[in-house]
Amino acid sequence: MDNGSSLEGLIRSTKQYEFKDGLREIQIGLYLLALTGLIWLGFQPEWLRFVLRIKQTGGIDTSWLAVLLFLFSPIALLALIHLLIRYLRRRFLWAETGEVQPARRVVPFADSLAAVLIFFTAVAVGILLAGRDDQQVEVVWRWIWLGAGLGTAWPLYAFGRRYDLARLKWEAIIGSVYSALLIRFPFSTFPGPALGFGIGWGLLLCIGGGLALLQAWRQKDAGSHA
Repeated sequence: MDNGSSLEGLIRSTKQYEFKDGLREIQIGLYLLALTGLIWLGFQPEWLRFVLRIKQTGGIDTSWLAVLLFLFSPIALLALIHLLIRYLRRRFLWAETGEVQPARRVVPFADSLAAVLIFFTAVAVGILLAGRDDQQVEVVWRWIWLGAGLGTAWPLYAFGRRYDLARLKWEAIIGSVYSALLIRFPFSTFPGPALGFGIGWGLLLCIGGGLALLQAWRQKDAGSHA
């Protein structure tokens, strides 16, 4: 038996086991949706009036505290979602089949570098095109979020191809098409493209991960009744 091939197969099956329940995608999708909601809230006049009201009643230090809590809330939210998914896996999905330690580096360095290059290439194209357009800032923002979408799709597709997860490849393709369509959406100015990016990618990952989670749950029930 080829030990190298056996080790490679073990790594592949372990990665598939970690991602087949879709919870990693749900985690990212929920975070994107929540972060999008916070971006939207931050640009609402009601939020600014709320901060001013706090400043009037509690002083400038209290208003700064409210702003800092708002800015750091995504970090707390990410930790909360991570703990929730960890609990679901340990309590239900991995209780009988065993637990694997999630990899610290999910995306290889080469794929991460390619994603960064894709992003900055899109930004550079947006800057070049902005010089030919009256609405320069809007054009640049659109291409920034196109680059963010394509930069997200590339490692997702590469990971799905490497570990034979067709679901991830389809999510990458759909996300790429959606990100390209963002350029033509009737957004006015920021945060329009950011909201479009967060809502679209968040829903895509939540739906794809949710379907995978439903399938994994059915397999778990079928195995427990076998």
